[in-house]
Parts: sequence; structure tokens; C-alpha cells
Amino acid sequence: MTDETPPSRTQRKKHVESLQKLGEQLLELRESELKSIPMSDKLREALRMAKSIDSRGALRRQRQYIGKVMRNEDGPAIAEAIERLRQPSRQEIARQHLAEQWRERLLGAGGDGALKEFADAYPLADKTTLLALIESTKSPSQNEAKQASRALFRFIVGVLA
Repeated sequence: MTDETPPSRTQRKKHVESLQKLGEQLLELRESELKSIPMSDKLREALRMAKSIDSRGALRRQRQYIGKVMRNEDGPAIAEAIERLRQPSRQEIARQHLAEQWRERLLGAGGDGALKEFADAYPLADKTTLLALIESTKSPSQNEAKQASRALFRFIVGVLA
């Protein structure tokens, strides 16, 4: 008697569903991103076809076909490649959150102290541009103040990059 029992029907079904979801994630990627994913030409062609389909029913059938083709693919390698592609975007989101926090601090009550902290933390940042952007957010025109605030945000993101 062997200790290895074949997977149950439920386990096989869950595995197939996870591969189908992985195929869905592949459909969300751009063509340039798909080039870095390890997959067969058959799967690559199925994904390309799915992106050109407009009919809902045909797209549903194509997604099912992609799930079927995924059964012969290396699922963990594909999942790892997708995760690597998403990692930089998480870093960018963290950078934007940090930039938003700096903008709020620079425009808030602790303006001078925050300005000194920012200058100490990022000595290469152009302080005259930073001061000009902060001053322009105090414009009486609400529209100009919003534009200046966005410009300040873009400046801080650039410094953080």
C-alpha cells in the first residue's frame, strides 16, 4: 500500500480553478509584460486571441480554453513572474504615499520645521523650487492653488525617485 493517494475530485477542481484565475491575471497584462512570463506558444496565442475578442460569450469560451491550456503550464513559475511584475508598482505606490505625507507636512502647520526636515532628508532637492511651489499653493485663486499643490506633489515624487 502506498501513502500517496490521488488528489480528490475537489482538490483537482480547486487546482484547475486556480489555474483559470492565473490565466485571468495573464489577460490583464500588457503585451510587453507578457514577454517576460515563461509560457508555451500555445498559451501565448490563446491570450493574444482573447484580447482581440469582443463578444462576451466568445470571450468566456476563450477564457475557459486558456484555463485548459494552463493545465499543461508551469503554474508556480507563471505566478512568480506575475508577482515580480507587480512588485515595482507596489514600490511606486509606497513612494506616492510618502510624497503625499511630505506635501501635507510641508503645507501644514509645521511648515518651517517640515521644510528643514525635508531639506535634511533630501539634500539634493532644489530648495528654491520647493519654496516657490509651497508659496504658490497659497494663491487666492483656488484653481491655481490646486495646480500648485499638484506641482508640489510631482516635485516631491521626483525627489523621492
